[in-house]
Amino acid sequence: MADGDQGGVLGSGVGQRGAGFDELDNMYKLVRDDANQKIPDLLIYPTNEYVAFPGSVMALNIVDNNRLLIVEEALKTNTGLFILPYDRNHSTFDPDACIDVVGTEVRILKREKIPQCDVITVTVFGMRRLSLKSMYVKGDYFYGNFTHALDLPLASMGDEMLEDRNLLRQVRLAVRNLWDLQGEKREMKEIMRIIERSNDPGCFCDLVAASLEMPFEKRLKILQAVSVRERLEILLGIFVAQKEANVTFSTTAKKVREDLEKQQRDFFIRQHIKALRKQIGDNEPEPEPSRDEEEIIEKLKNLQAPAEAKAYIEKQYKRLTFLSQSSAEYAAARSHVETLLDIPWKTYSEDQLDLNHAREILDADHYGLKDVKDRIVEYLAVLSLRKDFKAPILCLYGPPGVGKTSIGKSIARALGRKFERVSLGGIHDESEIRGHRRTYVASMPGRIVQAIRHAQTMNPVILLDEIDKLSHHNQGDPASALLEVLDPEQHHAFVDNYIETPIDLSQVLFLTTANSLDTIPGPLRDRMEIIEIPGYTHVDKRFIAQDFLIPKVLKEHGLVKSNLAVSEDALDDIINFYTREAGVRKLEHCLAGVCRKVAAHVVTAKQAGKRRATARLTRKNLPQYLGKQKYDFDMVEAKRRPGIATGLAWTPVGGDILFIETTHLPGKGQLVITGKLGDVMQESIRAATTLLRGWLANDNASIDFEKEDIHVHVPAGATPKDGPSAGVAIFCALLSLYK
Repeated sequence: MADGDQGGVLGSGVGQRGAGFDELDNMYKLVRDDANQKIPDLLIYPTNEYVAFPGSVMALNIVDNNRLLIVEEALKTNTGLFILPYDRNHSTFDPDACIDVVGTEVRILKREKIPQCDVITVTVFGMRRLSLKSMYVKGDYFYGNFTHALDLPLASMGDEMLEDRNLLRQVRLAVRNLWDLQGEKREMKEIMRIIERSNDPGCFCDLVAASLEMPFEKRLKILQAVSVRERLEILLGIFVAQKEANVTFSTTAKKVREDLEKQQRDFFIRQHIKALRKQIGDNEPEPEPSRDEEEIIEKLKNLQAPAEAKAYIEKQYKRLTFLSQSSAEYAAARSHVETLLDIPWKTYSEDQLDLNHAREILDADHYGLKDVKDRIVEYLAVLSLRKDFKAPILCLYGPPGVGKTSIGKSIARALGRKFERVSLGGIHDESEIRGHRRTYVASMPGRIVQAIRHAQTMNPVILLDEIDKLSHHNQGDPASALLEVLDPEQHHAFVDNYIETPIDLSQVLFLTTANSLDTIPGPLRDRMEIIEIPGYTHVDKRFIAQDFLIPKVLKEHGLVKSNLAVSEDALDDIINFYTREAGVRKLEHCLAGVCRKVAAHVVTAKQAGKRRATARLTRKNLPQYLGKQKYDFDMVEAKRRPGIATGLAWTPVGGDILFIETTHLPGKGQLVITGKLGDVMQESIRAATTLLRGWLANDNASIDFEKEDIHVHVPAGATPKDGPSAGVAIFCALLSLYK
């Protein structure tokens, strides 16, 4: 049975079912007078549905035949009945768990059968609190031995007395206020008259508790509290909670009423507009909502968005409903609403914060790149310690083909997030970043919002590729628009010109890539954490080719490992003579070219009836697959010659060696420089020549530089060369001519 069957708010309980105030008062007085007398054994009525309070009337609605037999036995033998409430956590009655439990001795007032129903109603009156000390079985029923559970009265002196009286006064005031809310019902007057005339605080608490609607657990807690002060505190807590609930209900009801009034007003306005349209002859019937319109309505009902965004979307949808579908503005307004509804306002991917798992993914996808991997693992570590951590803006800087773009995909996979790539190369209009204003034809959101819309999550990994290749134009500077996107202090409220309402980008992990830092504006560069990805060494390229590239291109061309074997010598020659790069992109292209020829060989062999077709790539047969060598690979000469020194050079595709060749011949003291050298290197040659003359003069060398010309050449002659110095290598080459 439901707990509500015991009584409503100050409702069915006290003073009903034929028991008036005088009868209840006399019964309660008899209970107090008999407190010192021995308690007879009572029949036990176990229940986890009802709690009876002393001094109150309660109706037991009985459907279970076993419990009905207990009542029948009590009436037949004229034995008292003990209502024993037990914890609802126990599905069945456990006698051993009920020792020392406080219950109520009751007197059966009436037994009646409800017409047309298999329910027997037994009306009982609560006599007194008793504590169960032991149980025994007699026949088919449980009987118990009891002791009095007398009330622990309120304090009668000192500060505690003042506190107790104040507590009692607050509860009485709460009861009166609650009665005022219930109105002037006749039964309510009778109930309040009985409660108000109760001078005993313990009796007062029991009567109030019996009249209030509350859960079974609360009733049980009040019954088992022998301290009157504890009962008052529980009741006061219930009244405070109910008052807060009433305030919340009133506020909600007011809002609902206002919303209904607004809907009625809007409906009236729409009907008025329809009537005006009819008067001006616009009698075009309104079509039934299409499937797309029904989808919009459904999305709007299930929309989860910030309050500001939700209010804006609802406003735009209402504006859409007033537009005629034949108008030119309708299509643009509908596209705008659909875009707003497609944004995943409160949808977030769950981050995978397992550092070891992240390392495994990064190591499996990329060789080397230690700084990048360490930085991502550090970010995950901080994110696991602080969930609201603002994500850094990482700029992966390095030459082409070193894996900057692909590392972004691996980072997203390690985090368990969606990955979106936004190419910035050649963008010259800031509207591509910030979105187009809706006043323009075919306007659309910026690429950042489109990436979030496509990812369907508010915390994807967005790679801004080739940020160094942004262009400037009279339509605005896209680099300036990116300042807001990449600023952790601003992008929590990024406003796209098309969306026109703030979007939170604070949970997005932005990655950028660049081949050069010189073309990135200073303010934009300051917002990013630069992580340099240098070019790979020869050994790195060989390892990447063996472990990553060869398995990849074999799979892409439908081959298996047994179809192609590549020797290390062949791999070294491909790296040295067929590619000249810092990364491995051209190396992959060369291996793909080899696989295409192997695929043709395999298919031809199968068509000829051969079961197995294999190929082995060696240094000797490499030209058959890739043709003639495309690049020269300079080697340091084993035998040194006077006038030649070897220097180191930097190139965009990696390091190289540089030969500095010098000679002297009879002449007029001229210095001849060839090799297409820049100004700095030419000045270094002049400085080295001056230093050489001083050096030899101090050494007493009899050399007349006025009768000799010195020629300095740096091959290859068609390649421009310049650098910060190279003076030491030039000086060593010149000195070796004369020493």
